[in-house]
Amino acid sequence: TGDSSTTGNVDTGVDTDCGGGDIQFSFIWISNSPEGTVSKIDTETLVEVARYRTGPQGSDPSRTSVNLKGDVAVTNRDGSITKIGAIDDQCKEKNGQPGIQTSTGPNDVLAWGADECVLWNTALLPASRPAAWTSGELIDPQNPCSGFTGEKVWTSAPTGNDANVYLLDGETGAILDQVLVPGANGGLGIYGGAVDQNNDFWGVTYSAGPLVHVSYDNMAVETIPLPIGSAYGFTVDAKGRSWVGGWDGNLQRYDPMTKQWTKATIPAQYQVLSRGMNDVDGDLWIAALFEPQGLMRVNTDTANFVEHIGSDKLVGIETPTGASVDVQGKVWLVDQSKGGGGAFVYNPMTKEVQWVGGLNGPYTYSDM
Repeated sequence: TGDSSTTGNVDTGVDTDCGGGDIQFSFIWISNSPEGTVSKIDTETLVEVARYRTGPQGSDPSRTSVNLKGDVAVTNRDGSITKIGAIDDQCKEKNGQPGIQTSTGPNDVLAWGADECVLWNTALLPASRPAAWTSGELIDPQNPCSGFTGEKVWTSAPTGNDANVYLLDGETGAILDQVLVPGANGGLGIYGGAVDQNNDFWGVTYSAGPLVHVSYDNMAVETIPLPIGSAYGFTVDAKGRSWVGGWDGNLQRYDPMTKQWTKATIPAQYQVLSRGMNDVDGDLWIAALFEPQGLMRVNTDTANFVEHIGSDKLVGIETPTGASVDVQGKVWLVDQSKGGGGAFVYNPMTKEVQWVGGLNGPYTYSDM
């Protein structure tokens, strides 16, 4: 849930802070949980261009995170995490045949171990959930536009009454470090996670907290109680503040600079469960479950409600799970149930809505 990162919500081949340019690619990654696969969808054409197995038979993918190169990490709730390369240049030859053998669409899912864009899979304890990439290090520290290397990925899995938080090598999937967080298993462990600008890990424990903070520099652990013990959706916004969504219209924000909590102002008619959420340009977009189902927008600075897009626009909405924003500013709202599974694509500028179907029970809440 949440699992967002400040590195961006879709993978895109352009860095607008470094002169811009043409978009090389822009994909969104949505897990087909019952099928054990993840779909790669072109956000410009709305066409699913590949589908990958995320583990051996029985894998249960959910949370995703996308790094600055566009590669995805997918965490399987049965206990593993998998990296998939976004484009052929980032995939690896391993079978001796010319070219990269990889999926070409939803009906071309290669056997586990056969797809050369599936780069590694690391076993974890059962009930693993979060995924959150670090930015990595600049290849040339003197040039902020030189690109990044050495990305790492955070994840977690519960054990007993506690939870392990792991930091993995992004190239190999090897576990570089881990730390035990006492009291961080409320039944399903740390339910969603994200990174801040320091590459620190933040996550929230289902279903009443605490908020968990692990330092990238030294793996030091901080646990912070929730003022309102209601925790489900999660993200970290562009200013490093944690957002925790809960039941009955509860949404709360933690600012690590002031160590203060702020309760979002949500109108009484929206007694929704805030599930997956992501922020862009001062707007937090939230998948809102229960009546009225929909897509909710909150201002990240004021913590005030802005709008709720409901079933009049999102026709046939059934089970919203997560929201993410693409490079063109369109908001993707994953629906686990409508038509077997898919995503609404909402344009905040034109108020137009499109539907991308053909998915299988997608349960992605996160940085996708």
